[in-house]
Amino acid sequence: MRSLVTACTLVTLVGCATAPPPAVSEPAPLSDWSAALAAPAGTGAALSGAVSVQSGGAHVSAAISLGGSQPGAEHPWHIHRGRCGAAGPIVGDPSAYPPLRPAGDGRATAQVQLATALLADSAYSVNVHASPTNMSTIIACGDLAMARRP
Repeated sequence: MRSLVTACTLVTLVGCATAPPPAVSEPAPLSDWSAALAAPAGTGAALSGAVSVQSGGAHVSAAISLGGSQPGAEHPWHIHRGRCGAAGPIVGDPSAYPPLRPAGDGRATAQVQLATALLADSAYSVNVHASPTNMSTIIACGDLAMARRP
């Protein structure tokens, strides 16, 4: 009888035990990323530019500038997972990225706000595409590098 009472007590205690509360995830610290944009090797194009990105919590803010393009062109651009030449999926909503539209001097700028974050242990790049109808041709690319904080 004593062992039955002990067994029932153990079952009751185990049944009443609570799991530890789930870990509260902290917002990711603010991080700065940047990349120099260049035309792919062998294309002979004179395109160049820069991208600056701030990522913190669940938000990304990116600004891009491109020079040397055809005035009046339209160039879609995106942040991708992975490096130039082996870029993976687009970060965030692809439709959130406004296209680059070079002015008469061949320069264009754009900005985007995304509801996501860049992970410190992942690789990212920025692709600039030839046009909305020629997304497979990358006219400029840059690998994002995270700035080291003191």
